[in-house]
Amino acid sequence: MLKADIRAAIVAKANRAPSVHNTQCARWAFDAGGVQIYADQSRLLKIGDPSLQDAGVSCGAALEGTILALAEEGIGVASIEDHWVSDEPSTYPGVKIAARLSLKLGARADALSAYVEDRFTWRGLFTPSSDEAKESLVTWSEGLSDMTLVTQPDAIAKLAEINDAASLKFFQNRPYREELLSYMRLSRKHPLWDADGLNRESMQLSKFEGFAAGMILRHPIFEGANKLGLGKAIVTEAAKTKSATAIAFFTKPADMSPVQIGRDLYRRWLELTELGFSVWPMAVVADDPQSAAHCRSEFDIPSGDKIINVLRIGSVQGGTALLAARLSPIDLILERL
Repeated sequence: MLKADIRAAIVAKANRAPSVHNTQCARWAFDAGGVQIYADQSRLLKIGDPSLQDAGVSCGAALEGTILALAEEGIGVASIEDHWVSDEPSTYPGVKIAARLSLKLGARADALSAYVEDRFTWRGLFTPSSDEAKESLVTWSEGLSDMTLVTQPDAIAKLAEINDAASLKFFQNRPYREELLSYMRLSRKHPLWDADGLNRESMQLSKFEGFAAGMILRHPIFEGANKLGLGKAIVTEAAKTKSATAIAFFTKPADMSPVQIGRDLYRRWLELTELGFSVWPMAVVADDPQSAAHCRSEFDIPSGDKIINVLRIGSVQGGTALLAARLSPIDLILERL
């Protein structure tokens, strides 16, 4: 059994992995044989993620984060069991098993570990990338079967339109909007400002913008504004999307486990961080069937693959890493420290 301080350090670093709406649904349990990763069922998105794919991807990212953190402590992984599709009952209440790791002594730190603290979601305008940076991005993508890169400005502009249309469709769904609002922390007075969800600063909103968002996205104000034709203006991200250096379709075989998908997605994001790029997902394009089908016909998406996410990629010069709020390891470990 790993010592309590080592467990806490591993979980703290592993939980730097991205999760849908920053719900941080992953939970950890340790025993003499290894580590188990679970999904906290109280943090699953019933409206936004009815298939639980996003929860599985989030747990997969946390799994990859765990492997990276273990290696930094000189601990390797002997085997990984993916249990996402199983109905195995948990010995802990309110959680769903995602994966089990058996451990072994001896491991070298992964080079990507150095970029865990530098990775963040950038929700503002990107700055122009150098020609050298653009070339490095294209070279990187050419060696990957799960990344389809779009760099032409007219194609990026088209994707900006598709993203705005899909966003409006989702925001018109009141239960979806209210679920999203429940994870938005629009004031520093919110008790979970530093703990989870999407706080105003991470979304790069001013105090006024945060206040306005909290008002206009609520029922019936949004519905009234949308009837007046203002819905698109409220949700638009077009200017920010068009400032991206590239947009990447992250795709995987349709039958691949969400846990493995999450592992790969996290590594791709860290690789982009290593290249000096920041990322902002526009998942609604993948989640909306009509938008995904249009993109499949418009862009060179590998046959048989499913669009998992769509990533805006760009440079942020002179910006500060916007580390999202994080729960304490005490809240994440199912065993007592």
